[in-house]
Formats: sequence, C-alpha cells, structure tokens
Amino acid sequence: MLVPHYADVIEVEQAFELTFVAGAAFIVLVFGIRPRPWKVRIIVPPHVVWFVITATTVCVYGYMFMTTGLTLRFVALGDVQDLRFAYRDELQVSGGMLAYLILLQSNVINPIIVARGIYAKRFGMVLVGALGQFLIFSVTGYKLVLLSIPAFVGLALAHRWQGRLRGAALLGGVMGAAGLALAIDWLQGSLYYAQIFINRLLLTPGTLSAAHILVFDDRPKAMWGHSFLAGIVDYPYSVSPAFLVGTIFSGSAETSANANFIADGYANLGYPGIFIETVILIVILRLLDATGRDLPIAVTSIILLVPTLATVNSGAFTSLLTGGYLAAMILMATVPRTGWGLSRSRFRRSEACEADEITRREANTT
Repeated sequence: MLVPHYADVIEVEQAFELTFVAGAAFIVLVFGIRPRPWKVRIIVPPHVVWFVITATTVCVYGYMFMTTGLTLRFVALGDVQDLRFAYRDELQVSGGMLAYLILLQSNVINPIIVARGIYAKRFGMVLVGALGQFLIFSVTGYKLVLLSIPAFVGLALAHRWQGRLRGAALLGGVMGAAGLALAIDWLQGSLYYAQIFINRLLLTPGTLSAAHILVFDDRPKAMWGHSFLAGIVDYPYSVSPAFLVGTIFSGSAETSANANFIADGYANLGYPGIFIETVILIVILRLLDATGRDLPIAVTSIILLVPTLATVNSGAFTSLLTGGYLAAMILMATVPRTGWGLSRSRFRRSEACEADEITRREANTT
C-alpha cells in the first residue's frame, strides 16, 4: 500500500487513492475470512489418493519429457531470462495444457509430496518432491519453484520449534530474510539477492499495482474479457492486461507485468473491480480453510505456500485455477488425516488451540 508513494509511477493523489482503497479491501478481507467451525471432507481411501497423486506426477513429467525434453539445467537465479523466453516459445507450440500441468505439479502436488515426506519421515518423498521442483525450474525458469524447496524445509523446522506460528514470527522471518539478503550483497558488493528477495517479492507487487493504475486510468477496462468472460464481453485489446502494462510500462512487448488482485481488479473494472476480486478471494480462502480442517496446520502451510505466493502475481480468478487453489482444495479435502508424523495427543492439542482461538475471536466480535 505504501510502495506507490515511493515508486514515482503515478500522481500523489492517485497514490493516496490506491492506498485508501487497497487498505479498505484488506480490512474487508480480514473480517471476511474470520474462521468458522465448518469443514468440507471427501472420503476417499488413502491408497486411492496416493495412487492418483503418483499417477498424475508420472503423467506430468512424462508429458514434459515429450514436449520440452526435461533437461536438468543448473542456472543462477539471476540468469533465468533465456529459460523463460524459451519456455514461452514452447508454450506457443505445445499449447496451454503444458502450462497448466506444470503449475499443478509445482504449486500443489510436489508440495504435498514434500510435506508427507517431511512429517512422516519418508525422506525419499522429500527428495522426489525437491527434484521435481528443480526439474520444473530447469524448464520454466520460475524462481519461486526453486526457492520453494528451502522454504518447505524452513516452514517445517519453524513449526517443529514454534508449534503454531504467529503473525509476528512470520513478519520477523520476512524481515530477517531481507536483512540477510542486504548483508550478503553488502559483503559481495552487489545487489543480486536484494533484487530477488526484496525487489521482486516486496517492492515489485506494489510498483506494478501503481503501473496498472497508470495504464488503465484513462483506457477502457478489461472487464475480464481476457479471462472467464471471454466471448461474453467485448475485449478491447489484442494482448492480456499483464502484457499491455508490461509493454507500456517497460517498453518491451516481451514483458508480462503480472500483478496481484488489487492491480487485476482495477484493470478489469476500476476500483469496484478491486472489491469484486476481494470478495472472490474471501470465498477462496474460506473454502481453503474448510477443506484443510483436521489437517495439521504444519502440513497445510506447506501445501498452500506456493499458491499463496503465486497470488502476489495473479488476480483472484487466476489464482483459483492456474494458481493452484482449486487443486489444493480438492487434495486437502481428500488426503488422509493420519500418517503425518504427529502424535494423537499433539494433534488434539492443536485442534483444541484452534477451537479456543475461534471462540476467542467470536467473543471479541460480540
């Protein structure tokens, strides 16, 4: 909310407008996702669930091998541009199915494999999931996929040491990572890690939100005509809003300025669009909460890590399908509730703490 004031992309008045509307949207979001004691459970035999996960994994990597060659490439995080352009060219040939399968595998299936391996102490599964993420990074150049590997391990260790993580601990972790990145860059005399962990994850989303205001302030809104309303409403552009903003903002037609639900909502319907996407995001998060009930929070945090971070670069509607939220809902509703390496007494304590927190929050609202 504050980045647009410093990014020097839009006028001061527009920056204040964006800050006010974004702040209001987050307030609505916070109150809209207050937990409720309801759950969605799909009863499926555990062996069927893991068979489907295994078969899907084999099919995805088999399809990747047939289309991209599936070659291991050891590429530095700062040198992935050629990989991403090559992957984009491959999508032009192979079609959207390849992109969807890769996102499904990297955002949802590999995380659940790693989570099962970590908490059930089946380290072969951890290796399979981590190697799968590295293979996908080698093909796509997606930094988030590669960085998710140590993030999974870090989350698991944090839950083991802290139990239920609080917001202050997460904020401290983010600030600590930013400080470490700055310290390493200072020692090396570069901006390499700051570009990855500060600019890309913390500053770029706010800057791109301002860029969407700049581009769509005096242009026709997209009205989701490039998305789920394609063919229903007239879409006035030849490229998606992300590429339109990227072309105007950076001067390169190859740049896709993917942004968050704030930017996407404004591009589609102005400020009312932001609140529409906020409501959709509330529904998504409530369903995630319902389908993840009775699973240890340490497990669901790993399963939802990549889709949540992907939301930073996508709108609410996009995050549901291609971001992995829908697949995560289905998997969390079906995976077995046992076998995650937590004792029954600890699991009951976790449930009791969660119930007490819900009661306390509801009491505060009355």
